[in-house]
Amino acid sequence: KSTGSLSLRNTTHSFGSIWAGIALGGNSTLWGTKARGAGSVTALQSNAYHDGAVYRAISTDEVSSYTLANGEHEFRVAGVTTAGDTVSFTTAMGIVNDGGVIVGSPT
Repeated sequence: KSTGSLSLRNTTHSFGSIWAGIALGGNSTLWGTKARGAGSVTALQSNAYHDGAVYRAISTDEVSSYTLANGEHEFRVAGVTTAGDTVSFTTAMGIVNDGGVIVGSPT
């Protein structure tokens, strides 16, 4: 597609103008920033996609996310979210770029 997105299922998601993404099966997405350089992001989600502004649930279910950005790894989760609604993630764990591990949301 001209949008830079590929779907391996029946429906594509709009990932916004700065992201390129793939819909995998019914509830998974893999996407990243189109531009090279500092600040780029790669993400894998179960039951979520980023529409260019916010994360949205694909179906009414729990949501999980793994994101790589700025040399760090972030694992996030959300409870049951209604299809199409904005996802409110909680950080379950992170690995920061100095090798430190954070479990749970920092306070």
